[in-house]
Amino acid sequence: MGFWGVTDVMETRIVELDELVWRGQTAGEGLSRFDVVYRDGSFWKKSDSHAIATAVPPLGMARETVLSGIALDVWFKAIVSNGAWSGLISGNRVFLNSGGGVLTSSPITSGDAALVMGYAVGYSEFEFNPELVIQVGE
Repeated sequence: MGFWGVTDVMETRIVELDELVWRGQTAGEGLSRFDVVYRDGSFWKKSDSHAIATAVPPLGMARETVLSGIALDVWFKAIVSNGAWSGLISGNRVFLNSGGGVLTSSPITSGDAALVMGYAVGYSEFEFNPELVIQVGE
């Protein structure tokens, strides 16, 4: 029995988070929706994984297409879907490609790095959740 004779009921709820978004960020260059981005000072720019010496860990993905200097929202974690990614196989890793894009196979060649962006959850969608896992080509 709770205070004043009212029964206290505690309810536990499990909430599944659909997406984490950082709103009102500034593009440091022209960005397209689904570009994988990193933070350079106070600006967001396209990530590129190919050269080990210049690989910058990505932090997010552009939610919209914008020009340099324009505000945008950045996904940090989300289930993203794009018809151009057709052919994804659930459970397979999705990697960062050059120019902020994504690929379904590791782009590793000698001197390259591959960063895991997430895992496919459907034919044209994957869970964007960048990991600091780097596979390095020999």
